[in-house]
Amino acid sequence: MKKLVAISLCSLVLVAGSVAYATGGSLIGKKVDKTVSVVVNGQKAKTEAVIIDGVTYAPVRTVGEMTGSTVKYEGGVVKVDSKKEMIIPETTGQLNSLNQRIDQAKREIDGNNATIATANEMLGKYKAHYEKEKLFESTGIKYEDSEDYKRGLAEIEKSKGAIERVGKELADLERQKSELTAK
Repeated sequence: MKKLVAISLCSLVLVAGSVAYATGGSLIGKKVDKTVSVVVNGQKAKTEAVIIDGVTYAPVRTVGEMTGSTVKYEGGVVKVDSKKEMIIPETTGQLNSLNQRIDQAKREIDGNNATIATANEMLGKYKAHYEKEKLFESTGIKYEDSEDYKRGLAEIEKSKGAIERVGKELADLERQKSELTAK
């Protein structure tokens, strides 16, 4: 997100300068309406920006260097080269969507793990009760053949299957995220 803010700020500075040039060519002789502080990623710049005719002009070199960019002036052209990859808004939206789906998948896995833990705990209690009451002797049914055991085991297997399925989905989402951020 910091990258996006920094890139947006640099773009704003460059666009503002272009607009000023295109609309009148020169700011020489124009009255400065106000000076304002420049803050990049929470850090205040040593130089201020100026507002002329309602347009804010920030010092390109200061802002560029504060965002990790290289700023050069060559042949009447200011060149700003970002060392960081730019993330365009569309990519940011896709990343946000992937992150939400990844978080949802992780929560689903956590929920299934909790279900397994609860089922295992209940199976332990059923078994203790079965043995304490000596139900095998009275019913002739082994604990492993009881309905309680079968239900608990089925719940565990169902949750393990869901974890496996969601785990594959999670791996695919993580891969998509990695590919998107590598662009």
